[in-house]
Parts: sequence; C-alpha cells; structure tokens
Amino acid sequence: MRIADGMLTLQVMDNLSLTRRDVARLQAQLATGRQFMRPSEAPRAAARTLVLQNRLDHVERYQGSVEQSGGQLEVVEATLATLTELLQGARELAVGGGGGTLTAEDRARLAAEIEQLGQALFELGNTAWIGRYLYAGHRTQAPPLERTWAAGAWTYAYVGDHGEIRREVGPGQTVTLNLHGDAVFLPALATLESLRQALLANDEAAISAAGASLHADLEQALWHRSMVGVRSAHLEMTGEQLADMGYSYVKALSREQDTDIALAAANLAARESAYQASLAVSARLLQASLLDYLR
Repeated sequence: MRIADGMLTLQVMDNLSLTRRDVARLQAQLATGRQFMRPSEAPRAAARTLVLQNRLDHVERYQGSVEQSGGQLEVVEATLATLTELLQGARELAVGGGGGTLTAEDRARLAAEIEQLGQALFELGNTAWIGRYLYAGHRTQAPPLERTWAAGAWTYAYVGDHGEIRREVGPGQTVTLNLHGDAVFLPALATLESLRQALLANDEAAISAAGASLHADLEQALWHRSMVGVRSAHLEMTGEQLADMGYSYVKALSREQDTDIALAAANLAARESAYQASLAVSARLLQASLLDYLR
C-alpha cells in the first residue's frame, strides 16, 4: 500500500512540475511577446524564423541602398534642372544680343552676363554630394572640370574619367547613378564662351551661330534629365517592391515567433487554475500518505 501511495505521490509531483513549467513558459511568452525563447523549444519554427529573418535582412539592406541611391539621383536631377534653366537664360540673351539695334556697348554688357552664367555652369559641373563629385566618373575626390584664362578667353577641360557608379538595389538589379561632366557640361561651356566672344566682337553672325548651338545644348541637357528621370522612376518602383516584400516577411515572421497575446493569456489563466487545483489535491494526498505511514 505504501509503495502504491509513493508512486501516486511521485506522479502528482511530476504533474505539478509539468504544470509549473507550462505556467512559466506562458508567462515568458506574455512578457517577451515571443512563442519560444530557445530554438530547442520549437525547432521547426526556429528554422523557418532564421530563413525569414535572413531574407528580411537582405530586403532591408537593399532598401538602404535604394534610399541612398535615390538621394544621389535627386541631387543629379536638381543640378540638371538648374543647367536647363541656365541654358534657357543664355539662349534668351543670345536672341536678344542678335538684335540689329544693339550697340557694341550693349553687347559687352550681355557678354558680362554670359560670363556669369558660364561661371555658374562651371560650378554646377563641379557639384559634390556627401564629399564626392557627381560628374567625375570614378575620380570622385577631385573636381572634374578645370578652366584656364588665356588670351582673353576661357578654356575648359574634363579631368575625371568615364567610370560608371552602379549600386545594387535588388536581387540582380543595379542602377547607374552618375553622368560624366565632359558629356553634360563641356559642350555648353564651350558654347557660352563662343557666345561671349561673339558679343564682345559685336559679330551678329557669330551670335546667331552660338544661339543655334545653345539650342542643341539645351536639347542635350533635357535628354540627360529625362534619362535620370527614368532611373529615378525605376528606383522608386524597386523601392515599392522591396517594401511589399519586407512587409510579407515581417508578417510571416510574426506568425512564426510572435505570441498570440489573447490566447496565451487565456491558456495561462487555465494553467494557473490547474496548478492551484493540483496543489490542493497534492496537499491532501501527501497528508493522507503521512497519516498512513504513522499508523
């Protein structure tokens, strides 16, 4: 009889221990918001969680690349917009400078304005973003455009290279972030200097020719601007796709590892009630066993 009572007591104590562990597990789930604390508690869910977290990490890394790339393209697009405005202003001056009623002094004043536009355009070509020159190819640590003054004229040179700066923004997807200063700025700078010289020489034919060249330069600037716009649109679409992917991975991770608070709270209440009931039963059994032993 005492052996049977002893076995019953051990079984009761085992049940108490299991119930106590369940209570502790549910309390931990509610405290941390996680279904498991260690992979050994749910090996399959833990393995799926690792895979999903790895995929989410990749998405977040791509999102960071998209954000940084978008910032650079915004600056490039802004400089091209300014370039367009400068060339439009220069073209208007060229049209006005070709008027037959202007004197040499009038055209000299226009030449001074053209020189100021040339200075602004030169500085625009040497635009830097977070310490790197945008139009220098791979030689981003030094200004890509140089100019010299000789015999009353400005001459311009490109000292960058023609390397492309590409950044990975998604699985198998890259975007080119840069343009080259010799293609974007040098032709327009040369045209502005030709126009300045023509105005100073009071040469209507040369002024007209420079105005025609400015039209071509403006068309080229608009083409570069549209190309950057296409890249920006592609980048924006990629960012939206990454956001959707990230959201799906976050939801999947939540299903695998996050605690259902309402369900866990209900289970905890039930297990605590069971634990208290088991304690009461255990106390009575142990008391009865002790009395039997004393007899």
